[in-house]
Amino acid sequence: MKNIYIDKQDFYEWLVGLTDGDGCFLINIQKNSLCFTYKISLSTNNLQLLYYIKSELKIGSVTIEKNRKMASFRVRDSQKLNDIILPIFEKYPLFTKKYYDFIYFKEALNFKLKSQNNKDDVKEFLILAKKKRRINETPLISPRIYKNLTPDQVDSFFINLDKFYDSKSCSILLDLIKTYKLNLVFPKFWVIGFIEAEGSFFFVKKDANRIIHSFGITQKEDPLILAVIKSIFHIPTKLQFKCFQYSNNIMKNEKLEFKLNQYYSLETTNSRAIENIIHYFSGKHKNKTNMKGFKSLEYRIWARSYVKYKGNFDKLLKIQKLLKNLREKLKE
Repeated sequence: MKNIYIDKQDFYEWLVGLTDGDGCFLINIQKNSLCFTYKISLSTNNLQLLYYIKSELKIGSVTIEKNRKMASFRVRDSQKLNDIILPIFEKYPLFTKKYYDFIYFKEALNFKLKSQNNKDDVKEFLILAKKKRRINETPLISPRIYKNLTPDQVDSFFINLDKFYDSKSCSILLDLIKTYKLNLVFPKFWVIGFIEAEGSFFFVKKDANRIIHSFGITQKEDPLILAVIKSIFHIPTKLQFKCFQYSNNIMKNEKLEFKLNQYYSLETTNSRAIENIIHYFSGKHKNKTNMKGFKSLEYRIWARSYVKYKGNFDKLLKIQKLLKNLREKLKE
């Protein structure tokens, strides 16, 4: 794959954005030993993207999962994690709640490398891990978001953030972004990586003779991120909080157990917002998106069809079917 990044910083910010979306830092215990994995998992139509990451970092492995639908890039070697992966995420911190997963991961890895990993040390670490998990059950915000604020501004920021979580009023988030210019904190390549992982470019059939372009993205635990994306693209649509019950067909005390699914959603068909998105991703090179996987192809088809065929029902219907068939073919 041809490298279109100007320098490593762009790649690292993109990688951090992708990790905020589809990456994780895993710790497990095997035979009284702490084992560590940095992992990015995507559908198999993104194998090219995963191999690109491997070639840039010059470490890790790419494997296709047993279900054949997902593929993963993994780094398991503790020394390589310490020497290569940790410095990236220390210099370019995560923006989502995964920042705290990384901090926990880093502390545990340092613990292992210093302690020689004996049985008593593992037990001691597990006690510490339980305490950290209890802390992580509360809403957390990455310090990278408010790094430029004064102590008084940070206090005000969190007071208003608490008000949001109590009321679910997304206007509070938008006021915070406007007041503290938080949209300027997020690098462009981070946004590109995050949307490559989490965003969707698609078409909506509004009626029998009308198809329009749409962009959507959802998050479970980081609504502020969606509010920032809304601000960056000037999306007029309201940020939606959605909550519903679902069953996984598990019986508990002779009753069907239901779970609560809560998430935040941002979706727009607004023409000005769509044009802002296209302009943002096109940048200086009109034919390049700086995305690396299947999402790049989806985006290019979606964006070009907007420029060339907006309002042309027959053309857009064919393109909608083309994208659907392409997705299905790549899943085979």
